This record gives sequence, structure tokens and C-alpha cells, in this order.
Amino acid sequence: MLAVPLAGCEYAGPADTVTKSHAQPGSGQKPSFEENAGQVARLLQASADEPGLPTDEEPSGELSIVLAPGDYVVKGACAGVHGVKVSIVQGEKPPLTVPYTCDSVLERFIRHTGGPITVSAVAPVDKPAAAGVLLQPNTDPRASELEDLS
Repeated sequence: MLAVPLAGCEYAGPADTVTKSHAQPGSGQKPSFEENAGQVARLLQASADEPGLPTDEEPSGELSIVLAPGDYVVKGACAGVHGVKVSIVQGEKPPLTVPYTCDSVLERFIRHTGGPITVSAVAPVDKPAAAGVLLQPNTDPRASELEDLS
């Protein structure tokens, strides 16, 4: 039989110390609705009172306007929830639903023929979660060129 000598190692620390990680659920307080709504505004680089951003009455942003024909970018952001869907309804066309996760800002190019459009963040968003949407003129000529090619 072969005997292997073991080096003398002893543990001298407390026996039942548990280290809490920030990644453990329940280790911290969840952000409030106001903090989540502020995060959405920061992500979209918009003021909190712009149409389409979350409010106390409607934590899921919605924007309904009439637009001239042109190329636009729909932006969406959320906080306090894993993900939401952005719904885009252009006049009589069927709705376009785009899912996205809250780890980034959604940017979706659309070509609008003019008239009414509704852009909304579709639940599962409840307070304290918040979601918002913006609609801006397209400033990227490459996106318009790609749409022309398709």
C-alpha cells in the first residue's frame, strides 16, 4: 500500500459564514416605478413627459399620431421586466409586433405611407416595470437604401 503524506491544512474561519452575492434573487430591493420610468427615459434619450413614455396611469407607453409619408425609426425601451413587445399599427395594415428584451434599446426602421400610426409597448408590463416608445424621422440613409432594395 502506498501512503501519501498530507500537508497539514486547517481552516480557522467561522464555520457557517454565507457570502451573499448581488446575483442572488431577493438580495436587494427592486427599483421603484419612478426609477424604472427614469431608466426608460434615459435609454431613449428623451424627457419623461414626452408622449409614448410611461406614466403613473399607463406604465406601458403608447403613441398615436398622424404622420406625413416618410421613413421613420421606432425606438422602444423597458426596465424592471425581462422583455416586452412593441406593436406598430399603420393605418389599415395588419399590426407588426416586434419582441425585444430590456437589455438594449429597440430601433426599428419603418416606411410610412402617411396617415395614422400607433406604436405601443405591449404588456406583460405592470408597475413597477415601465416601457416606452418613440417615433423619430430616420436619419440613416443606409436604412432607407436597404428598404428601397427590398
